Parts: sequence; C-alpha cells; structure tokens
Amino acid sequence: MRSAVKVFLTTLLFVSPVAVDAKDNQEDGQAARLIAETVAPPFEPCLFSSYRFLQPETEEKLVTLTQKDRAVLVRIYSSALFDSGSAEIKPALNDVLRRIGAAIAEHKFKALVIGHTDNVPIHTLQYPTNWHLSEARAKAVAAMLSDLTGPGAITSESRADTEPIGDNATPEGREANRRIEILVYGAADRAGLEPPEQSPKETTP
Repeated sequence: MRSAVKVFLTTLLFVSPVAVDAKDNQEDGQAARLIAETVAPPFEPCLFSSYRFLQPETEEKLVTLTQKDRAVLVRIYSSALFDSGSAEIKPALNDVLRRIGAAIAEHKFKALVIGHTDNVPIHTLQYPTNWHLSEARAKAVAAMLSDLTGPGAITSESRADTEPIGDNATPEGREANRRIEILVYGAADRAGLEPPEQSPKETTP
C-alpha cells in the first residue's frame, strides 16, 4: 500500500524522481519517509511548503492532503473554490484541480468528491438548502476532474452540514466546515485492497 500511496503523492506534488526510484532493498524505507514527510494532519501550517505545486494554497490553509484509512484525502476549502452561495469554480483554482485530475487519470485511480457546508441555512431559488448547494459544488469539481479521467472514475456526494470538522458556533469553524473533499481510492486499490466502505449516499430533500 505504501508504494501505491507514494506513487499518487509523487505525481500530485511533483516530488523529485530520485525519491521514488529507490533500489528494491530501500523501497519500503523510502516510501515510509516520503509518506511521513508529505502526509500530515489538516490545518498544519506550511504543509508541503517545499513543493511549488501546492505551496501557496497550503500556506494559506486552503488545501490539505492527508491519508484517511486506506485512501488519500485532498481537502480544499470552499472559500478558495467558490464565491458565497455559488457552485461556479473560481478560475484561480482550475489549474490545481486539473493537476489533481491528471494524477488520478495517469494511475487509473478512482475518487469520490464530497461537498460539505456549515450549518447556516441557505434559501435561494437555485439552492433551496445546503444539500442542494453542496451537491452542486461536488458535481462541479467532479465534472472538471472527469474531463481528465474520463467517465466512471469520479463520483460525487452531498453531505451538507452532517460532517463538521470545526465548531459551527464560530466563524473559523464554519469556514473549516465549508469544504470539498476528494477521496482518492486508487492508491489503496493498486495494493490489492478494497476501498474504504462508503457511508450511505444522502438524498437531496
């Protein structure tokens, strides 16, 4: 599994080939060190600061990359991706999503895009509830990734405010809860493992 995760992280972050072309008797140690260096808890300052690809976004805490169960979780905060109440991706993030999509496509991984919101209700004609908004945002990101991976590799789900990672009673917590998560299963599948069991897909009310 370590080798498969290493391949994904290497492609995504443009790690030098020297780090991944280790001799057979050094591969496990190289993989362990690479994962330790690149996979870190969310919200850590300057995460991946040595890699140009994600450096600006990670320094601003807009993007994080972690290992979740047996998959790789890419987390992008909605303030970076969307204007308030919108599901249209900001042009500034198009390149980041294309690079993520290219990494998924190159190694034939599969991914689930999950839309999350805070618990502040939304009432618009286009998005009557947070379920509708998070669904539209997840679909927008999934569509961009699918342009690179082709059909069948990317799915999406709406989870609205059901899985907070911050305190909705504070502005900082609500900001953290408004996010898109891209759960990449292929890194584990390549090692012959089954993807983590998905929670039942929510339906839009």
